Amino acid sequence: MIAALVYLQACLAQNRLRAWLRRLRQPKYLVSLGAAVAYVYFFFLRPVAGGAVAGAAVSGAAGLSPELLALVEAAAATVLLLVVSLSWLLPKRRAALDFSEAEIAFLFPAPVSRRRLVHFKLIKSQVAILVTALVMTLFTWRWVAAGHAWRQGVGWWLLMATINLHDLAASFTRTRLAERGLRPWQWRCLVLGVLGSVVLLTDWWGQRAWPTLSLDRLTDLPALREYATRLTTAGPLAILLPPFRWLVRPVLAPDLSGFLWAAGPVLALLAGHYAWVVRSAAAFEEASLERARERARMLAAVQAGNWGAVATLLSPRFCLGCGAVVLALVLAGSLGTAAPRWLPVVGVCAVLFAPMLSLIGPQLLTLDLRWDLTMADLIKTYPLPGWQVVLGEVLAPTVVVTAFQWGLIVLAVVLFPETGPHGGLAEATRVAWGLGSALCLPLLTLSGFLLANGLALLLPGWCRPATSPTLGFEAMGYGLLFFAAQVVALVLLLVAPALVFGLVYWLTHPWLGSILVVPAAAVPAAATLGGEIAAAVGMLGDLFDRLDSSVDPPA
Repeated sequence: MIAALVYLQACLAQNRLRAWLRRLRQPKYLVSLGAAVAYVYFFFLRPVAGGAVAGAAVSGAAGLSPELLALVEAAAATVLLLVVSLSWLLPKRRAALDFSEAEIAFLFPAPVSRRRLVHFKLIKSQVAILVTALVMTLFTWRWVAAGHAWRQGVGWWLLMATINLHDLAASFTRTRLAERGLRPWQWRCLVLGVLGSVVLLTDWWGQRAWPTLSLDRLTDLPALREYATRLTTAGPLAILLPPFRWLVRPVLAPDLSGFLWAAGPVLALLAGHYAWVVRSAAAFEEASLERARERARMLAAVQAGNWGAVATLLSPRFCLGCGAVVLALVLAGSLGTAAPRWLPVVGVCAVLFAPMLSLIGPQLLTLDLRWDLTMADLIKTYPLPGWQVVLGEVLAPTVVVTAFQWGLIVLAVVLFPETGPHGGLAEATRVAWGLGSALCLPLLTLSGFLLANGLALLLPGWCRPATSPTLGFEAMGYGLLFFAAQVVALVLLLVAPALVFGLVYWLTHPWLGSILVVPAAAVPAAATLGGEIAAAVGMLGDLFDRLDSSVDPPA
């Protein structure tokens, strides 16, 4: 039976390859594939293909120093700890394997045991894991163990395969507990109790073992490395992080002997998780059927224009949960000297991520014209001009991203670290920059969504709606082209607002001082950017009115 399932996967892969090759007959897919191949060659393969750079690359020397590798290992282990914690803290209702409608129709009634169905999904998941490991290897092998890409690839596969098995095993365990009578509210109370205990223990230990993060540490790399080392080698993290450090070490191994020593514990973890999954008796068939129905309902809702079925980011529970987290961190930061010492790290992360959301938000949240292009003919029948349609499409995701950004701004103002042990960044200064950011970031985010939708309207043949089938490797080129074009256009769009901000800041600084000058300069800069946005909305409205889906349909 296992051989038959492997044969089925091979046939599916062969048919997928044939469909991918047929798509390459169309110029839009061929250009995207060319962009992806050119990107991989010029940025990853060319430095190894010739010259002195190649000689340095194949010498086997690691691109990062041992001290920096240790810092990267600690940071990556902490991220993995958070990822694994989310699989337990934010559980779904029941364990569900992602079977397609055809697989459900043919495999569930067949005389196939539950364990063999699990093996079938594990084999199928290896395709995505291997592709992701290859992509991650292209991005990291030059910086960690240049010249030995195969070690990086195997290390990435071990890491992601183990995490995938852990997520599946966690869902099975939750389902078995639910079958034995553990109610949802009991599970939530248990999770909140464990989480609260870990946070309190971490805070209690951190007050004694961790140094206070100050702004001068952020500009001193050795001091920052020392802080991170103490943060991850003392207290609860010293107990929780070792398994996750084991997962990261094969990827960061600088030589073959180090890789072999590091791969042993990971193989043991992988084997243990495999046994955990295949020996689990959790029933997943009903949940898998429900997931398939839910996916079909979501696609039908998208095609009908009903976003209430898919806009999970706007659910009241999610918004209230995020607001409660922000409020709890703000209250903790207002305790003064009694505040936890790890809170400044949250403030630094908030400063970094708030502006980044204006760039990555339009790439992640695509509930706009990029989803609705397949229904452009229907939308045109509405009694609305094109500019109103465009503005309405981009405002909804902009509001979602702006809400996150304002929450991050509040955290940055309250929790940003001091400049040194004897002085701090004035609270009024933090408030001034927070107000300036709160004025400008929503318009910056709106500009990002407008640019992403403008590119979709200019080149609808390259726009891939969420309801379309997944593209092949040329999807990488598609994403690169659109992202690069969006970044260039956004930089050009910000030239005039940046000049206005700098000019007003320079003229009013002697009169207003360093506190009031930032909001005062942000107002005309935001007005300038708003004028550019208004012009862009009008232009995109005209493009939408002239769009003919029959001539240039979406991908």
